Amino acid sequence: MKTLATLALTIALATPAWADDVQPPLPAETLQLATQVVQAIGITQVANAAVGGLRIILVQTLAQRNHMAEDRVSAVVDQVLMPDLQAREPGFIAIVADDYGRAFTTDELQQILAFYQTPVGQKLQSATPALTQKMVLSGRAWVEQAGVAVLQADEAKLKAQGLSIQ
Repeated sequence: MKTLATLALTIALATPAWADDVQPPLPAETLQLATQVVQAIGITQVANAAVGGLRIILVQTLAQRNHMAEDRVSAVVDQVLMPDLQAREPGFIAIVADDYGRAFTTDELQQILAFYQTPVGQKLQSATPALTQKMVLSGRAWVEQAGVAVLQADEAKLKAQGLSIQ
């Protein structure tokens, strides 16, 4: 059970936290419009990318915890965990739609949706999945580089505080 708790904590720390504050439901019209907007901006692709990122974390974490090759764990994750995880994607989309519905007025949501129906809006929508994937890869590379650089640059300061990077 301790391993499961550790795994859950690892996943939670690797993913953004969602707000815990409960708010009254949005009016149905606002939520429907917000859902159309997030679908127009490509939230399905973002959700797919998030699931893909979580898959990587799950495979790496389970492989490490079980001292197994990642390719073997990958097959199990794909067979056992991914169907359930993918089935939960609509929940992510609903959360994002709710966020948009609270951040924008109905008039603003209508304007955003109208923009995405223009040629440049459609071009932005079609380019978003590839750009999102590139941003994820660039972000991951930057985080790794910046993390190593900061740890190396501040190793002495960490050591003075009783922390080791080794």
